[in-house]
Amino acid sequence: MKKYSLTTNTKTSAPVSGVLLFQIQAERDIKIHNVKKGDLGGWIEKEANLAQDGDCWVRGNAQVSDDALVEENALVFDDAKVYDNSKVSGNSLVFESAWVENNSWIYDYSHVFGDCWVRGNAQVFDHSKVSGCSRIFNRARVSGHACINGNVWVFENAWVRGDTRISGNNKVYGNTTMGLNEFPNENIIPKSSTVEDTTCPHLNRKVVTYGVDKSYWYCPECKEDVGNIS
Repeated sequence: MKKYSLTTNTKTSAPVSGVLLFQIQAERDIKIHNVKKGDLGGWIEKEANLAQDGDCWVRGNAQVSDDALVEENALVFDDAKVYDNSKVSGNSLVFESAWVENNSWIYDYSHVFGDCWVRGNAQVFDHSKVSGCSRIFNRARVSGHACINGNVWVFENAWVRGDTRISGNNKVYGNTTMGLNEFPNENIIPKSSTVEDTTCPHLNRKVVTYGVDKSYWYCPECKEDVGNIS
């Protein structure tokens, strides 16, 4: 038995114009998402966008198109959009006005919401949260209960993990890995700072710098925070 069917209700997708979307209708109850048989859901381009097995669902004004897939027990709702070759799986949630695009993957109980977007082969997984106007892109990863909010950018292979909290107007990039015990002040990066790879001036090791003018540094290997780098 099918979990849902495509109705005759249609509209044109955004941001990719010209793609015809169909509203879905539940053919059975989906208890974990409080869906009853006969309820109308969100909008998809084709059945390949939403798995018929599992308890995954799309509702509200949410859109899933192109070769994107929502599967397992995931939920996409509100005005969220998932497209290109992206995937939302596990028990993850994508909602509010979030976008997931360009081969990105959200899984393992993770939440992506607000006005943020995840794109460019990025991954958010392992109970992590990305919100606000944050941008996760260019093969970046957020995992291990990490929380990203505000106007944070994580990109260029950077990996934020292990209960790390980043907010404000921070940027994490350039193969940097941020995780538990890898940054001072309980892993809370000061607002309006930039985090990147540089070299410890005393130990000739890779460190991360922070502060508005990147004048402070911390070496995750020797666990030393010496303050002003100059």
